[in-house]
Amino acid sequence: MEDGLNASKIKSDLKTDFIASEILVLDSVDSTQDYVFRHLDKLSNGAVVLAESQKKGKGRLGRIWHSPVGGGIYMSVVLKDSFTPDILSQVALFSSLSLTKYLKSRYGFNFRVRWPNDVLVGHDKIAGVLAVMRDNILTVGMGINVNQNLQILPEAATSLFLITGEEQNRNKIIAQFLNCFEEDFYCWKREGYEYLRKLWEDFASLKGKSVVAQTNSKTIKGVVEDLACDCGLIIRGDMGFNIELNVNELIKIREMFL
Repeated sequence: MEDGLNASKIKSDLKTDFIASEILVLDSVDSTQDYVFRHLDKLSNGAVVLAESQKKGKGRLGRIWHSPVGGGIYMSVVLKDSFTPDILSQVALFSSLSLTKYLKSRYGFNFRVRWPNDVLVGHDKIAGVLAVMRDNILTVGMGINVNQNLQILPEAATSLFLITGEEQNRNKIIAQFLNCFEEDFYCWKREGYEYLRKLWEDFASLKGKSVVAQTNSKTIKGVVEDLACDCGLIIRGDMGFNIELNVNELIKIREMFL
């Protein structure tokens, strides 16, 4: 049985240059994202903040991320490169795809990204990513359901414990994923959108699927054709015309089963 999150145990499996240059493990916080932005001037580039539980874990559009003690990975990674606001959607999607790539390589199940930031296995959510920018500094928050059982998970969610039947070592998962994340980060910095699109082609759940999307002003129905350069979705509508769905307009998207 795992003893709990431990910075030394995580570091022993790390092979990174700058990601996890600093690791903070906290017992309980409102959210790791909020903690990071309160202490941003003291945290180094690549710093990782972890918590055993979050009182106000955050998802997209202010939704709640359930964060019980000891069951999940609740983590924020600080990226202090000189980012511009237009890159935010790329980083959010890239991080979701990198996490999905790692989970699939380790566990072999059919992990997929439901655009823009949910990680699914089958039709159940197992992880989520939230990227936030302030003063051109990015923080990537991640929540991964690891050892939770059905009784403490919300509806339509699952965990690594439930799909494998075995309790997982969170310290090893964190280290292994951060190694993968840094490799993908360097590739993305070199290749930009093209690398992101390669990952999307491999791990997107909605590509080629019929979807219905609710935006701030309308409902869009159609088939997902491609990923736009700004990380929006290109959807072929009922009349045969392509529509670009911008991530900033999205409220909800779901697959339509015919």
